[in-house]
Amino acid sequence: MIVIASGALGQVTAPSPAGGPGMAPPPGAGAIAPPSGGPGMAAPSATAAVAPPATSPVLLPGIAEFVLSPRAWYLFESFGSSKTNAAPSDEYLLGGAAATALFTSLPQTRFVLTALYGTNSPSPKVGESFLFQTASFDGDTAFSNTSTTTTAHTRRLDLELLGVTEIPNSNWSWIAGARFEHHLDTVTNGSTVTGAVISPVLLPNGTATTISTPFFNSFSTRSVGYTSIYTGKGGLAYSMPLTADNNLYLFGNAMALLGIGNNGPPVDYGVVGPDVSVGFLYKLSDQTSFDFRYRAMVYFLFATPPGTSVKYAIYQGPMVGINIKF
Repeated sequence: MIVIASGALGQVTAPSPAGGPGMAPPPGAGAIAPPSGGPGMAAPSATAAVAPPATSPVLLPGIAEFVLSPRAWYLFESFGSSKTNAAPSDEYLLGGAAATALFTSLPQTRFVLTALYGTNSPSPKVGESFLFQTASFDGDTAFSNTSTTTTAHTRRLDLELLGVTEIPNSNWSWIAGARFEHHLDTVTNGSTVTGAVISPVLLPNGTATTISTPFFNSFSTRSVGYTSIYTGKGGLAYSMPLTADNNLYLFGNAMALLGIGNNGPPVDYGVVGPDVSVGFLYKLSDQTSFDFRYRAMVYFLFATPPGTSVKYAIYQGPMVGINIKF
């Protein structure tokens, strides 16, 4: 959640890894893996960033090969702010999939489309206050205590399209693409008022006493806002086999991103920062593989409106996926 103006609760989250937004599958990894070396067979060249498929593609034979990668991303977010407690940390669980296409007409380039959706449930408290009051009227005295709690529930959609092109005679690849994030925020303020009214009473026998009449009231208000982030990004990816049979890979990505954010009602600002990931991929068969990665990025905000308290946001978390070739 990035607070753009004082008291506003527009949330901005980071671009996600491709194959999980923001991170492309490693060159030669996923279900598109180099052929295994073995006894009597020379190990594949380390320069083959994207090797030919081990079997003929099922979909669009002779035209394209596809990999579908169901994914889950557990995201932690934290903030750098000019005000104490201006924006609390939060956690999200996102789920979705990445679809990778390798066309025979562009054998050096893979295209990765990723979609993830999730929420920050259970909604965290972003504010809590208490107010004790007394008042007197017509001889009665009222005591009340008001407790107010603010929670923020966010539904988040991440979409990203990347192109990954291998660099000849190396284990490196270029990455470039664009990402769209949309966050729908529901902020609830729930208040509970408890107390009592103390009233003087004169009994029939002339004795003066008091009676206490308790009271209770509960109510809540809700407001809805949104944040949309549009970014372009580019950088490098690297992969390296760790075993002789090329079943285990180490891979990583490093990218720079630049874009704009928009809060509702419209408040525009700039976003710039790094996006880095590192992980391992294990080939289960010629058709499937498993990968685990950890991704971290920093969003620096610039050209923000007056009153903005958040200066940068840090997003990080593990992601897991299964890659299935069709």
